[in-house]
Amino acid sequence: GIRDLVRSRGLGDVYKRKGINAEYGDSKPYSEEERQISLDARRGILNKILEFHEVPIGDLKFAKTKEMKEEDMNQVFQLHGQIKGYADKLVETQKLKEQVSEIIISKKQVASNINIEINKIRDQLLDWDSEQLVQVGAWSKHTGWKLFQKQLFDFKLTSSYEIKHIYKNKIESATWDKFEADKYTVKGQLRSGFNRGMQAEVVIYTHKKVRYANEIIEARNRLHNLIGQQESISVYLEEYKQQEQTYSESIQDLEQYIDKLKETLNELSSDYLPLHEAKRRLEEKLTWKK
Repeated sequence: GIRDLVRSRGLGDVYKRKGINAEYGDSKPYSEEERQISLDARRGILNKILEFHEVPIGDLKFAKTKEMKEEDMNQVFQLHGQIKGYADKLVETQKLKEQVSEIIISKKQVASNINIEINKIRDQLLDWDSEQLVQVGAWSKHTGWKLFQKQLFDFKLTSSYEIKHIYKNKIESATWDKFEADKYTVKGQLRSGFNRGMQAEVVIYTHKKVRYANEIIEARNRLHNLIGQQESISVYLEEYKQQEQTYSESIQDLEQYIDKLKETLNELSSDYLPLHEAKRRLEEKLTWKK
């Protein structure tokens, strides 16, 4: 039966009464007659209690029985092992995520450097691959006058690049005796005036895309390789980001699960049960004894 409402002995008294040593000043052991109370009657009382509507009663808790404490301690030892195992797994996963994060940072830096170099090459190609004139050769003559003489000067300019433009200049008293030009050569003679000095120059030009033809080819090849590297890094980065996301989700799941295990551990380590847990255990006892 249920008795001693003033001095509750815990939840165990509801379904199992045990005698208490009198030398500690507690009540005397139950008589044999009391121990023979019908289990069905006790079950009926408990079922009736469980039918009552729940009323908010704050943080009311019930003391565990010795049997409950022993059962919970076994689970406590198991939980400690589980928590350690999951904590180790959490640390391992965090290290893996850190490694992937470092790789991502490194790859992003490489990608950034490649992008800078690509932009430089493109700017250089825009400058080189044009018909802007660039000097590839020059001849000039500056002399003083000679008394009672005309001076004759030969000149010849040769270029490794096709000549696209020729600039020539002289003082008014000088004359061009000869002036010949083909794709790669300019030559001729220049005669000074009588008793006059000489000032003249000849400059040959080609287009930048002709002058830098080889450099343009090399730059385009380099640009092609860099773009390929950039695309590969983009693929790797996407894969590493997916790995990082997977590790982040695993870390979150592990942290939440460890928190739940710790919460359960605290409940099992306590000498008291919250109302909902006490009710659950009562229902389990009733089901087990049927």
